[in-house]
Amino acid sequence: MPHWYLKAIPQKILSLLPGGKALHHLLQRRFMGSLEITDFFLEDRLSHAGRHLKAWRSLGDKDKAPVCLEIGTGWYPVVPLGLALCGAARVYSVDVNHYTSEELQQRLFQALIVAAEQKLLQTYLPDIESDKWKIFQEGIRAGLSSTELYAKLNIHLIKGEAATLPAMPEEIDLIHSNNTFEHIPSEELPSLLLAIRDRLAAGGLSSHYIDLTDHYSYFDSRLSPLNYLRFSASQWHWIENSFQSQNRLRVNQWWELMAKAGLPVLWQENESGESKDLAKLPLASPFKEMRDEEMLVRYTHLVSQKQKTRKN
Repeated sequence: MPHWYLKAIPQKILSLLPGGKALHHLLQRRFMGSLEITDFFLEDRLSHAGRHLKAWRSLGDKDKAPVCLEIGTGWYPVVPLGLALCGAARVYSVDVNHYTSEELQQRLFQALIVAAEQKLLQTYLPDIESDKWKIFQEGIRAGLSSTELYAKLNIHLIKGEAATLPAMPEEIDLIHSNNTFEHIPSEELPSLLLAIRDRLAAGGLSSHYIDLTDHYSYFDSRLSPLNYLRFSASQWHWIENSFQSQNRLRVNQWWELMAKAGLPVLWQENESGESKDLAKLPLASPFKEMRDEEMLVRYTHLVSQKQKTRKN
């Protein structure tokens, strides 16, 4: 049996059981080791914060401290912290679940202190503002709770549905996500993208880093990053689960969805694999009808902008 089945099958069973969600949550916290703040994880999230800031400074209002909204808080709100430390006016982060806990947040704070001491933080976020960093350091030394420290940095964690986004107290300048969009069911994406457009201020940016690889390949190193493209829609229905849903959309499909929502992509960065990655796979429809250059994109950063209202 392939190694990735050892993860996929238990996840599928748990997703179908009453109380399976709570048990899966417990297993992640206690036994899986998936909540460790590794150097790779921290650098990955800090690089995402840097990407979103780069997009804002290239395409947004350079004279304005942006109000930001992250879709998908996850366990550790690294990106909201990075944006706040770099001068964002306010940062909201929304997730359908609140997995964050005081223990995890304090672990994150200490990881950022160590990253700063090692000059890693400054490498990815060279524009950290000294007064914001001072607030952060003093809050740590004073033993502030995560709630108290986030309040001082104007960070607000919100629970809400991703497919519609909650009502916001103000217009948002920068709506962003990090390895989140690939987990949202494809049928929910049109309404989400419309909600993003509606929440954005005129000229605001929608900036999303999307992982287009088969996530089971992170568990089984022998698996092709594109392995999941060999399954038909009906086959994939029996494999994927609510804990690790993967919509399998390719980069061209993302362009189409964003254009239909009135948020056409105007800037992108792609990381692609090699043709041999496809040569070994018996692709299922509709993937076998797509162009290789579209199929081979493993990671993409897509940026859109809400058009400003023209004055007569």
